[in-house]
Amino acid sequence: MSPRLTRLVLGGVALAMALASVAVIGGGQAPPAPTTSQQTLWTVIGPDGRRPMATTPSGGREMVTAEELGRVFGVELREDPLTRGLALTVQGKTIVVSPTTGLASIGGRVVTLSTPPVRGERGWSLPMDVVDRALALVYQPRLDVRPVSHLIIVGGATRRGVGAFDDPERTVAGPLIDRHRRRVRQCAERQHEIRRAGR
Repeated sequence: MSPRLTRLVLGGVALAMALASVAVIGGGQAPPAPTTSQQTLWTVIGPDGRRPMATTPSGGREMVTAEELGRVFGVELREDPLTRGLALTVQGKTIVVSPTTGLASIGGRVVTLSTPPVRGERGWSLPMDVVDRALALVYQPRLDVRPVSHLIIVGGATRRGVGAFDDPERTVAGPLIDRHRRRVRQCAERQHEIRRAGR
């Protein structure tokens, strides 16, 4: 056997032994791939510009942490030992959320959230619809929540900063509305011309 062929054979044997040792150490299975929580990023557009807000799935629902609500909207959360509920304070107003039923009380008005809050490693998380169903009732300037485009607009004046690609909910219907308006205007102009010609 030639020296070159000998080196190839020895190299193949060494590689096979290395693979066999890895299989024995790992129980014959490849190491599991690391898992990460799949986050969804919302865009919050306000007078001070754009800010991202992250949500995570839990039990088939989109959840947002109290930490994120505090960072974006200035919400402060505390646990009420008397009512055993969660008190969300924002702009001097309080929203009380039941951690068992998902009911939220705002100034005597009761709304139902899609799911109760849950406690995790980062503290309490609430369903994302708490922004639309509860927070939007007391927050100023008003909040325009658009779930399809994952967009929250703070105050109506900021709408001019929303581009076509940021707002698919409105851009889908926008061309149809414009086309309808043009047709109505054209029909009105045509009828006016017919009346003038008949005089």
